Amino acid sequence: NAHGETGLIVPACDPPALAAAINTMLADAPRREAMGRAGRERVRTMFTTAAMMRGMEGLYAEALAASPGQ
Repeated sequence: NAHGETGLIVPACDPPALAAAINTMLADAPRREAMGRAGRERVRTMFTTAAMMRGMEGLYAEALAASPGQ
């Protein structure tokens, strides 16, 4: 998630920053809608079954490479 593309990133445990981000989005409908479209597109392209399987295969490959006796 790139700040300003698919959403706004705020520091953890910072209610004033969260409130400011919410107010920013409430005041800017075109930006809010553009971020929503960008977020849907990101999910559609990055979180496919094939992409998730490649990620799992990578994790298994790393685990096997790090295991003793390999």
